[in-house]
Amino acid sequence: MKFNRSLLLFPLFATACSSAPKGGNGEVDSIYPTTLSSPARIEDTKVADVKYAKDWVGSVGGGYDDFKRVTIPAYTIEFITSVKDVNQNKMAAMFDKSDGGKNILDMQVVLPVDAHVNLLREITNESYARLKGKFAKLGLEVVDWADIKAKSENAREFEQDKLDMTPVQNKGGSLSVAADGLGRLNSIFWNYSAASTSRNAEVVVVIPHFTVGFGYFGGEPTPQTVTEAHGPAKLQFTPQVQIYSGSGLKTSGKYEGGALSLGKSAVTDRAYATKLEKFGDTLAAAKEHEENARRLAAANHGTTTENIQGISSRAGTGYEVKMDPAKFKAAVLEQLNLVEDLVIARYKNEL
Repeated sequence: MKFNRSLLLFPLFATACSSAPKGGNGEVDSIYPTTLSSPARIEDTKVADVKYAKDWVGSVGGGYDDFKRVTIPAYTIEFITSVKDVNQNKMAAMFDKSDGGKNILDMQVVLPVDAHVNLLREITNESYARLKGKFAKLGLEVVDWADIKAKSENAREFEQDKLDMTPVQNKGGSLSVAADGLGRLNSIFWNYSAASTSRNAEVVVVIPHFTVGFGYFGGEPTPQTVTEAHGPAKLQFTPQVQIYSGSGLKTSGKYEGGALSLGKSAVTDRAYATKLEKFGDTLAAAKEHEENARRLAAANHGTTTENIQGISSRAGTGYEVKMDPAKFKAAVLEQLNLVEDLVIARYKNEL
């Protein structure tokens, strides 16, 4: 007589996480939610086309054309350093009564950047300088934030009350990097103060923010894709630079604020990873845990292990992405350049 235990065992994935290399956040238990849908590729021959830009970048609000001058008090790029996904085959969990049918698999992937903080700052500063040049090409005067502060008390109050001037900030699962001399928004109630600055200095306040991912789960595989399975539970990760949806800029004019945001994540084909190194794999431990549970169940029922079915478990594994710094920088700047162009094309359409 066979006994179906429908037993799901949970060996702690913390076992895997505890041995994880520290990323730029210094913590491995704070995981940034990753984009699970397949990112798309930007066609660089079309970025200046208004219709194409509208397909990629959404616009809300207004005030973009209140003045022919813009200033940028905050410019940040958030570099993701840790992502995680979990999978259970739902059909197998519902209908497969054999061993492993209800298996669950966790995967964590980290990009250690502690040794590359200066590189991330270089990327941020280059993107900032480049975007200022693109605003100037629209015929707008780009006024340095330092000059605005020197003449406007409203601007000084805005910086003191609404900006965090820390150059690099650990956000848990990501590293937020500000352009030199600029800050990042630290308040959701910033627009009223920014509008006061806009009116006082006769300038549109522009606050760009981009989020850079280092890879994605699922989606289109490449030669660098890694795939793990725990019975019917499977996960796939590909190390590719992407710019997350929601990246773009916020603005504040005299009385109205606006936002131009990427509607979908963009990915580049340019490879940057040199190796994916596994850590903290509990797949073998999960199998051993299953066998121990099988023997215990057999003893409790006075039968042999062959008559015990339906035992499943949860397992985890992790990967550390090793990067080529020069290739990573080139890939990020290339992709940011395309996203900047889309945002600028959309901004131009609002003038």
